[in-house]
Amino acid sequence: MKPALVLGEIGLVQNLGKAGIPVYVGSEIKDNPSLYSRYTKDKLFFSNYKSESFIEELCEFGKSLGQKAVLLSDDDHAILNIAQNQEVLKEWFLFSFPPAEIVEKLLDKQLFCDLIEKHSLPSPKSVTLSGLEDFKIMPALKFPCIIKPSFKQAWWDSDFEKKVGAYQKAIKCDTKKELDERYREIAKIDPHVVVQEFIPGEEDQIYSVNLFADDKSEVKGHFIARKFRTYPLTAGEGSYIVTVRDSEMLETTKAIIEKLQLKGLLNIQFKRDSRSGKPVLFEIHTRNSVWSYLGTASGVNLAAMYYQNMIGQNEAEAVESVPGVVFIFLEKDIKAFIQNMKTRQHNSKAWIGSYFQKFVPGGYLISDPLPALMKIWFVTRRRISIKQRTLK
Repeated sequence: MKPALVLGEIGLVQNLGKAGIPVYVGSEIKDNPSLYSRYTKDKLFFSNYKSESFIEELCEFGKSLGQKAVLLSDDDHAILNIAQNQEVLKEWFLFSFPPAEIVEKLLDKQLFCDLIEKHSLPSPKSVTLSGLEDFKIMPALKFPCIIKPSFKQAWWDSDFEKKVGAYQKAIKCDTKKELDERYREIAKIDPHVVVQEFIPGEEDQIYSVNLFADDKSEVKGHFIARKFRTYPLTAGEGSYIVTVRDSEMLETTKAIIEKLQLKGLLNIQFKRDSRSGKPVLFEIHTRNSVWSYLGTASGVNLAAMYYQNMIGQNEAEAVESVPGVVFIFLEKDIKAFIQNMKTRQHNSKAWIGSYFQKFVPGGYLISDPLPALMKIWFVTRRRISIKQRTLK
């Protein structure tokens, strides 16, 4: 059986491992819990995913295997570099990514705004900023607005929390004065942002459509995940997620894929506008979300489906997930609960009760415990190191 090479999170590894596919796991960092999964056949270390050396090392590994491995990743930097070097890599690997120029436009939110306008996609009005001078001549937008980083990794900088606050996917601003103040703080970290009109609706109106599309841009399998809780409570990352069926969301997704001629593993995010009830496009990623194991738990193993397609074993019919499967990132959800105790946005009794039902724990499985234990060790070690440096 052909092996798979995974560059990314534990979900991909477990999805493939559950399907009996031999998995090599590669990483640019040593503190990657995926390296310690029971499904990991061997671990590999690569140079920085953005470097030329990374591509050279990939080719050397592919050459050493003696057969083409199926290549998967849910790391944006790795995906962009792979997409830019598809001609070189296809000699050694089997994979399916859109052309490099499309991948770049989907990853960079400033370029994404241009793509939305060109193809008339259903998205909120947006402007891009690259510095304070741009802010002064910014076109008029309706408030409230949100600010998002051009590349989300820019806000993962350790200085972001010190100067701006805890990481959020977006920051809401109710007035232009507030937008001015917040942008000045953010620009000290990275001035490249997207300012977007806020789409009204609660956090539980955010949907993530995860899917696999073949080379003809036909959706062969999908699951739709709806956020019910996030951390932070506003504009945060999903902490309590449930699979749903939504024909309108699916048809909107298919239309976008056809317009852009997308293929491979994809994740398309929407918010349902409370005014019109229509889905509004937020983001498109050439990968599945970090909730990828939710698909497998609900009957649609997208990573295995992708693998089978790459080796020529196509599924005869498209499949969709079972609705009502609950996925909880416990660490994030507990933090959100503590935050909720102060703000009282949600019923605390109902929140606690939601843990006393069958759910899939995000990121880690009881049958594959070592990655979770290694993550605890890595976090503890980093905290000890930071404390020691502070005391010096």
